[in-house]
Amino acid sequence: MRADQPFFGIFAALAASSPSHVCVTSLYEGLFADVYTAAGVESEPDLAFFLEQIARRPGRVLELGCGTGQATVRLARTGHPIDAVDRSGAMLRHLEQRLRSAGVEGRVSVGQADLLQTHWERKYHVIVVSAVMFPTFLADGGQAWLASLAAALTPDGVLCFDAEPPMQGHREPHVLARSMPHPDGPLNITQGFLATEDPPGHVFNIYIEQRRPDGSVRRELSAERILAFGPHVEAELVRAGFLLVDSRAWGGDGTTAPSIGQAWTASSSIGC
Repeated sequence: MRADQPFFGIFAALAASSPSHVCVTSLYEGLFADVYTAAGVESEPDLAFFLEQIARRPGRVLELGCGTGQATVRLARTGHPIDAVDRSGAMLRHLEQRLRSAGVEGRVSVGQADLLQTHWERKYHVIVVSAVMFPTFLADGGQAWLASLAAALTPDGVLCFDAEPPMQGHREPHVLARSMPHPDGPLNITQGFLATEDPPGHVFNIYIEQRRPDGSVRRELSAERILAFGPHVEAELVRAGFLLVDSRAWGGDGTTAPSIGQAWTASSSIGC
């Protein structure tokens, strides 16, 4: 699949509809932020891994791609100051509400920024890249992005993330449909996954249709490329001067690959 053709199957037909029929938007804006808030569940093993790294290195934490705060609340409950940053204003509005509901808003500094272009003024004991986005961020930002993260770490700090190995199943397009309640009218959601081998990972398509009480219909379509963790990612980290200090894997069910948690330290920070 080419980068300029992010939609496949029924989603390609929807994308070809007139602009007045379907709005093509970012995965992290509009109704997609609502769906992510209601349906997203952070992996417990991954969260446990992040919390363990923070316990070993108590201090300020930077969470990149914090989204709606599925992990942020748990990180904030450690008592350490958290800087939570995301590019999506819609996601951050949900995050702020979640922090208030949990009573931890005073421990978290929320910021909206381009994660690949920001220069970090503070030093962090732990930098967390949530969900499965680390390889994709790396592909978009390359060595300059890794250099900015290395410069933001304290001498004993670590960069840690969870990542997704290449998909073992669903080599052909795999489509799921479901419904979800919403204050402005129920959401009918159709989502599809298409595995890719070069680069390894998958293309994610999602279409949401909402019929409002006044009879109007809102239709949103989005696509996202999610790269898989693999040797190429480790090679980029090593080339940028990082050293692996911890790695965990949790077994899959035979059809899905395990999640992987890793923590890396910048070798320049420890005099190697």
